[in-house]
Amino acid sequence: MFNKLFVCSQTDVEKIVPDEGWGVISIRGPRKSVDLNEGWASILPLEFNDLTAPYANFKCFDESLACELIAHLNNLVTQDTVKVLVIHCEHGVSRSQAVGMFVQECYAPHLEVPAGPRGVERYNKLVYNTLLDVYRGYSGKDK
Repeated sequence: MFNKLFVCSQTDVEKIVPDEGWGVISIRGPRKSVDLNEGWASILPLEFNDLTAPYANFKCFDESLACELIAHLNNLVTQDTVKVLVIHCEHGVSRSQAVGMFVQECYAPHLEVPAGPRGVERYNKLVYNTLLDVYRGYSGKDK
């Protein structure tokens, strides 16, 4: 079970020197890089654009990414090696905030909703709702 959740920007996560038991969900746009320090117990890299609906040739968050993230979280909970989970995207406002809210609601209800640099108001609703829909189907929980 997670003891702490953090939502932050890429700039902030690149400064973190993780302690034992720290994991990161690293969200970035396609073909962008993130320079994480060594020592993370778990790293899940996800690549998608910050969109609220599919658009042209951009990579939008979808059910396959939601399944990947949920499977990763289920694995972390089963292994119980990650106690501090850091979730970041470029600015720490939209995509990472949506994932943080989802993690808190479904995996860490004992913790407060993690607030990114600009609070929780600007979370990406497509990311959040897709995660909830897939989780409910994945876990068999009613909506």
